[in-house]
Amino acid sequence: MPQYIFRLSLQHPTFRLPSLKSIADLYGFPIRFVSEDKFRSVLVVELEKDEDAEKFLERGVLVMYAMTLTLSWHS
Repeated sequence: MPQYIFRLSLQHPTFRLPSLKSIADLYGFPIRFVSEDKFRSVLVVELEKDEDAEKFLERGVLVMYAMTLTLSWHS
């Protein structure tokens, strides 16, 4: 699944994960939290598609912006 970086508000750190889970439940898609430290203002998550990330931007007041996490290298 693609990974996304969410930049979160500094407010309400204990409410962030429940808020994200409830939005995923509302729209019926899975979310997996990749970041180990869930209290930082940057969170890495796995979602199935870009449209799922857009739902967090539409509905979530704690998500300031989202970016697709990609990695490429040449050896």
